Amino acid sequence: MDFVGLSGRENDKVSSFSHGMRQRLGLAQCLLHDPDLVVLDEPGTGLDPQGLVDMREMIQNLHREQGKTILLSSHHLSEVEAVATDLVVVDRGRCVVQGSAKALLSQSERQIRITVGRADEALALLNAGPWAGRGRLNDRGELTGALGREEVPSAVQFLTQNGFEVYAIESRQKLEDYYMNLLNHHPTES
Repeated sequence: MDFVGLSGRENDKVSSFSHGMRQRLGLAQCLLHDPDLVVLDEPGTGLDPQGLVDMREMIQNLHREQGKTILLSSHHLSEVEAVATDLVVVDRGRCVVQGSAKALLSQSERQIRITVGRADEALALLNAGPWAGRGRLNDRGELTGALGREEVPSAVQFLTQNGFEVYAIESRQKLEDYYMNLLNHHPTES
């Protein structure tokens, strides 16, 4: 109960627990017999932001500090990305790909976010050039898009050579983008 943050609530009725507390209680039940393998199905479903952070930390601690193997099934790919060391992508009951999270994500296109002056004009220029249709403006007025690793420096150089001030660049792979790209390139049979 200490590990899942429910110490002092041992005698409370479960019906008085919030959804997040019930998720924690479910995790505590999984750990009662000190298993080597812990199977979690959608452990973050219905949790508020703090509950998600707490659940993520508990999962990471189970693996790092207690040496448990965690099998996590989830549709929330950003949460999977935050904790997974290895991935198996399953589509309609069929294994599409498996491997280390780092290796699989290094194969994917990079999501780039560029903070640039006159972002709407910069987007129009990119869309008229070799990156047509691959960029957009996010709600903060930043350019975003999926680019191959080798394209990031040339896109930034293209912008600066055309008189745009580039203030910041963030480039990373996202599991969600990898997943969608993977399924678009490997359609399953109906």
